[in-house]
Amino acid sequence: MTLFRVGPTARALVSRACPPRVASSVLLSRRVTTYRRPFATTTRILQDLAQNDSFVSSQTPSSVVQAPGAISEELQRKNARSVLVSKIPRDCTSGPIKTMFEDARFNVVDIFVKLDRFRYQGTTYASVELADEEQAKRAIEMLQGNEALGNAVNLTAMPPDSDWQLHRTDRAYHYLVRDDEAGTRTAVLPLLEGRRIRISIKGPMWGSGPLGQRRATSLKVIERTYDQFGIESISLITPWMSKGYKTVQYLCHIDFTTAEGADEAIRATHKTLIDKTVIWAGKAVVGPIKASQIGSVNKNLLAELQEKGLAPPDSEIQEALEASKAKRAASESKAT
Repeated sequence: MTLFRVGPTARALVSRACPPRVASSVLLSRRVTTYRRPFATTTRILQDLAQNDSFVSSQTPSSVVQAPGAISEELQRKNARSVLVSKIPRDCTSGPIKTMFEDARFNVVDIFVKLDRFRYQGTTYASVELADEEQAKRAIEMLQGNEALGNAVNLTAMPPDSDWQLHRTDRAYHYLVRDDEAGTRTAVLPLLEGRRIRISIKGPMWGSGPLGQRRATSLKVIERTYDQFGIESISLITPWMSKGYKTVQYLCHIDFTTAEGADEAIRATHKTLIDKTVIWAGKAVVGPIKASQIGSVNKNLLAELQEKGLAPPDSEIQEALEASKAKRAASESKAT
């Protein structure tokens, strides 16, 4: 494959591609309109970035989203008997949260944990609906600081005019799903259908300045490079501040609308040079820790992934969990 090389002028455009201040919302993935066009050269991509800042959202992400306009009386009543639990470990599922409430003699009606479809992790927040308002008030008092989940959790009343099931969608990729069997299948479906690829880079992240600006510029480069293949969603851009740049480092995942688009994207961009940084593109698989998280919610789905060779066997998963537990214990022992 031909590697695109960029001259000094094009390289200079990268540093101007990002505005002086970038909202924290650039840390979230975003949705763009997909269209077909011939594969753009690196110079063209960087020129487009310098002239178009429309991909940078000015909104700040929020775990609790204000519902547009007046909300229904039913939702208001639901909010009145619900509590918002924060500081939950990212690998915690709804099961242990339910147990924490039930052990304290509360009647749990529903638990909603938002799951990142790419990382198979929660957002450290959960909405817990209880039997009535009185239980919600008592739960905030009794379970405040409870460490049953591994962290000292924080409980607050659910804002009356919010809709927990919504999340910001203005120019945003829909990468949050519900932590249940249906939501987990939604998260994994692109992987099962061959529509998810893994993007790594060898070299620095694109752009310059603070980390937020570099992440925003890197996301723009990824969008402009892959939109022609039919982007469905892009994961969070993982920061990479290594000084050596001698190894290939994970950057993000991309879901495409078709498996053909994913295959074409890999063929067209693998080992492509974009301003001193080489893109490595390949089909995505699930590692042992993430496989464990999927299995904790949907065992049948994990078995399906294992059957297709997209997830490791149970023995490898267990070995990784034990190693992770030992590492965490050693770290805690050293800290004390």
